Amino acid sequence: MAKYDMVGAGSEGTLVLSGEWTIESAARLKQALQEACERFESLALDLSGVTRVDLIFLQTVCAAQGELQSKGRELGTAGPVSAAVEELAEAAGFRLGSVDHCFWRRR
Repeated sequence: MAKYDMVGAGSEGTLVLSGEWTIESAARLKQALQEACERFESLALDLSGVTRVDLIFLQTVCAAQGELQSKGRELGTAGPVSAAVEELAEAAGFRLGSVDHCFWRRR
């Protein structure tokens, strides 16, 4: 089951995701990202508890990152990225830790 929580104060916050984030939870992911983007100027994703993802997850997060970037805001990661996310990102051609691709830039 896909779960999320938001932590932080002021303009900096973290969206903590856990569980399975696949096409079945795409609408929930979009909602969570929208809520977090409205609440925080600078946002990080904690992906350490994510156990399963699919390409929709990567596309949704990348779209959110692009929107934030167009507004001069950032989206990064907080803490370690789970093996499930890391493996799919690598298989899909994303470079973890790169400042050039989506949300993989680590704080």
